[in-house]
Amino acid sequence: MESTKPLELSHAFRDTPSEVYSVRWNPDDSYLATASSNGIINLYDNSLQHKLKIDCKIKHSLPLCCIRWRPDKGLTKNIILTSSSEGAILQHQATTGKLIFSASLPENQALCCDYSPEGDNFAVGWKDQIVRVYDDNTKQFIELKQQVDQMGHSNRILSIKWPTSNTIFSGGWDNNVFMWDVRVSAPVKCFNGAYLLGDAIDVFDDTLVTVDGSLSDQLKIWSISQGRMIYSSTLNQGGKPLKGYTIQFSKSNNGAMIFVGGSGNFQGYFLNSRNYTPLSAISQMQAPIYTCDFGNVTGKVAIGTGDGLVSEFRLANNNNSNISS
Repeated sequence: MESTKPLELSHAFRDTPSEVYSVRWNPDDSYLATASSNGIINLYDNSLQHKLKIDCKIKHSLPLCCIRWRPDKGLTKNIILTSSSEGAILQHQATTGKLIFSASLPENQALCCDYSPEGDNFAVGWKDQIVRVYDDNTKQFIELKQQVDQMGHSNRILSIKWPTSNTIFSGGWDNNVFMWDVRVSAPVKCFNGAYLLGDAIDVFDDTLVTVDGSLSDQLKIWSISQGRMIYSSTLNQGGKPLKGYTIQFSKSNNGAMIFVGGSGNFQGYFLNSRNYTPLSAISQMQAPIYTCDFGNVTGKVAIGTGDGLVSEFRLANNNNSNISS
């Protein structure tokens, strides 16, 4: 594995012999959780020492698609939400492994999830083309789906982002990213042209970013207020285009950087989010990068790959002034 500045590789270890599909730092970056295709969540401390294994099997050990930490509220902290291809959603108290809540939909798959910024609700994207929004206290849900007189998903949903109290973004195999207004349970905008293969949307201020499995223009930048794409770029190295699986804005430096991961001769790119130029690239990985997560309050970056490798990078200089347009 090779990386160029401004990133420094600080740790790399084999999390599991299975694919790592989701990695997430908890709100204060003191724990890293990983979710794998063998149905296991592994929890690591700040030094990436293994602390706990959580078996999320209901009846079978099927892949875990996505994990999210609940924003801290009240006295109960370190709650982790999991969406499973077994058709289940689960909540655990991560540091003890105690199961707090589980629910399943037969003949379905829970493919992605995210919490509202306040942590009072969470949204789950399903194979049956529906976004279900759950009250975190009562666990009652409403459905965001295609109606006779409105837009909606027509294929499985692989990525969800809940950036503001009343707005959810979702995307997947139908080539569309929908912006939903939770107050009216309806889409208010559609961004067409992103064929998503994983957790491959993110939002910062008025900007929506996506990366997809296209042969060209995989990276797409959208103006949310204008409802249109404002920039696209082909990520190609040595004649082999990147097949994109994951994308995210950095968090601790005001969204100054974007990470894009997938498969190709270069498996990962760190981009300047102001002008979308490459700052650093990751190569010589032995498997695709399926997931990434920037630290919430630190300069850490974690990535997970298809051969069970988890790597932690650190931003060489973690402040807002390092990356300019």
